[in-house]
Amino acid sequence: MNKGQLIELTRECVLCGRCKAKCPTYQLLCNESFGPRGRMHLAEALLKGDISASQRLKERLLSCTLCGACEKTCPKSARVPWVMASLRQDLKIDSFSRILAKWAFKHPRSAYNVSRILYYPLKKGLIKKAIIPADSPLFEYSPLEWGDVFTPPKATEPRGRIVLFSGCAVRFVFSYLAEALIRICTLSGYEVVLPKSEFCCGAPLLGMGLQRDAEKLAKKNIQYLGALKADMMVSLCPTCVHTMRNLYPDLTGKTIDIVDSTEALTRLINEVPLKEQKGTVVYHHPCHDLYGLNIKKEPIDLILKTGLTVTELPEGCCGFAGGFSLRFPELSQALLEERFKGMNKESITLATSCPGCIYQFMKTLPQGRVVHLVEVIEESLDEEGR
Repeated sequence: MNKGQLIELTRECVLCGRCKAKCPTYQLLCNESFGPRGRMHLAEALLKGDISASQRLKERLLSCTLCGACEKTCPKSARVPWVMASLRQDLKIDSFSRILAKWAFKHPRSAYNVSRILYYPLKKGLIKKAIIPADSPLFEYSPLEWGDVFTPPKATEPRGRIVLFSGCAVRFVFSYLAEALIRICTLSGYEVVLPKSEFCCGAPLLGMGLQRDAEKLAKKNIQYLGALKADMMVSLCPTCVHTMRNLYPDLTGKTIDIVDSTEALTRLINEVPLKEQKGTVVYHHPCHDLYGLNIKKEPIDLILKTGLTVTELPEGCCGFAGGFSLRFPELSQALLEERFKGMNKESITLATSCPGCIYQFMKTLPQGRVVHLVEVIEESLDEEGR
């Protein structure tokens, strides 16, 4: 998208200010320049050459979490997140981080192995700076292997095929979530396939201003995943699904027919035997579920089917937002604490459906008390299905 097109997108904002009630950084700082309306005004001025890219301006533009709450709330659906992500291409930021990210997403297995070597000597310092949780799941589980096929436990012809797009976080950090979803899908009678070729969805690169590199990954995923025959393609990460469904058309002119795990579970829930659970969970709606995929009622309905009661957290960002939590750790931590305002977090079990949110919540809750929605359903499987 060229400069002229971006300027036109900034002018979609009619300066009504309705977005400020939903913007996580504006709500935290109560500063116009850290809200969607202010950012769009600054973006237009920068694109027209009226102001320069000072450090203060970069802070305003880079501190957008790209959550999409403003776009969803805006009466004109002004594309604030896309403008903010696009502007980052030309801001001179994090040169070393960009080089490292390019290499890591091109060679994910090598990046994983190097990170594993460096992790343990650096772990204490990373915890102290609140970059990782004290109860971190990093390198605790073996990565998923591409190309595996899982069949229904009973010797019957599969009802169909489900392709699981694991995504980087699930493949390398939360592989047990994939195992839980695979179990539910196979008990429903479906064959589950992990693609032989899978690339990062590109969302982290978009957030860093590496739009051309994200476009390359998008084209590869469209080429390889588009050739697979499946009844359903699923991901456990709402950000992956939002990117592939809603942002790939901007990058490549094409999209991928993929659903979030919540949507998949809604289709499959009546096909698996469940036993009634007792207790209460607190549910956090991930931003890209709410604002990118229009998913809100479905996870609550799924949890209620298990017999558990649910308390929903008010809408709001957990503060992870990919690179945001590394670039603005104090803001990230403040947003995280806002999630528990007025609550006794010592006794709650929190469920959500985003690996990034889970990782963020583990900074303040023990690992066993932060769960993915798919774990809630797996725990409720009847003994008959075990």
